[in-house]
Amino acid sequence: MSLKSLRIRLLVMLGALILTTAGAQLFTAFHASLASANRLFDYHMQQMALALQDSSFEQLPLQDRDSSHGFDFVIQIWSDSGSKVYQSRPHRVLPQQAATGYSSVTLFNGEWRIYSVRAQHKVIQVAQQMEARRQRSINIAMRSLWPIWVGALLLLLASWWVVTLALRPVERVRAELAARDGQSLDPVNEAGLPDEIAPLVRDLNGLLARVGNTLAGQQRFIAAAAHEIRSPLTALKLQVQLLARAPDAAARALAEARLAAGTERVIRLAEQLLQMARHEGGEPLAQAAQTADLCACIHSVLDDAAAYAASKQIRLIADCASAAQLPLSPDALTVLVRNLIDNAIRYSPAGAQVAVATGVQDGQVYLTVDDTGPGIAEAEYARVFERFYRISGSNESGSGLGLAIVRTIVDRCGASIRLSRSPLGGLRVSVCWR
Repeated sequence: MSLKSLRIRLLVMLGALILTTAGAQLFTAFHASLASANRLFDYHMQQMALALQDSSFEQLPLQDRDSSHGFDFVIQIWSDSGSKVYQSRPHRVLPQQAATGYSSVTLFNGEWRIYSVRAQHKVIQVAQQMEARRQRSINIAMRSLWPIWVGALLLLLASWWVVTLALRPVERVRAELAARDGQSLDPVNEAGLPDEIAPLVRDLNGLLARVGNTLAGQQRFIAAAAHEIRSPLTALKLQVQLLARAPDAAARALAEARLAAGTERVIRLAEQLLQMARHEGGEPLAQAAQTADLCACIHSVLDDAAAYAASKQIRLIADCASAAQLPLSPDALTVLVRNLIDNAIRYSPAGAQVAVATGVQDGQVYLTVDDTGPGIAEAEYARVFERFYRISGSNESGSGLGLAIVRTIVDRCGASIRLSRSPLGGLRVSVCWR
């Protein structure tokens, strides 16, 4: 199993902590048990020697009369003259008479621990080979360690159970999401979630809500776009049929002109739909690494629109009082200015004028587009920014997307837009960058 799993990570960390703690306990307990066993053997040797102080021993050399040899003790007794009068067990090499009290000697057959005491004209000495003592001390110490092993095992099992229980809410959320289909954007149930997981699920629910709103907007947009594009495509089909049935060259030329105009309207509608989709798709508009020159953008758009304006005998006026650099994508700024100027030209009568001005006021860059057209009733100021909305009674062709695209760009770059009556008599559109 991979360490990417949170369950495995927690179990590994807890297991390492438990095993490290158990190891430290084992080490400490083992050495403490060894020390206790050594003290016990020393105490046992002392008690044996003291118990034999009042006993009388016959001269029975190398005869085993002691039942305590299970601990490998050897009892030796010397008279005042230094002759050995008793030895509990036969042994090839034993320590000689030692000073009273505890002592340790090393012979060729190993190290010995000795306890000697003088009583009633004799010296009683109890000896034990250290190798045998160590083995028995280790056995005693090992038998005392089994509770630690059992405790560590129980703690590991408890850790697995606790981690599984703690991650159960995560498993519930995962199972709930896995059971959904691609169309389900309902919020995840937050009931019973711990404080560490609830914010994550809450943010996930917020994301699902935003995705739902985006998908709903896209569905509305697609439905409206399909409805709007159906009419010009139907008109194109009729134009093709009229062209096919044209009785003479003049009728054919008229049908071709109408077909070209209808094709141009479809192309423009498709471009506007693409612009709308692009600027609603989350592409960044305000970019610190990029700046757009507002005056240069205006002159570029006016150059492109000059032919269209000339066809309607509309005069274009530009007044760029001061250069303005905006932290904005140049493409987005171009789309914004082009749509404002195109709308002004489209809805202005022949012989009118369109004036574009820029400047800085109160530290804010502004752009105004004025025309001498019929203007818009104040009651419709808010609605003209809706997609596909067309002013009733307007004879101009259009898709109703121009100002909707402008509003989308303005909102996403942190600017503001306002409609008002123009001093020229038509409509004034004002955009202000904070």
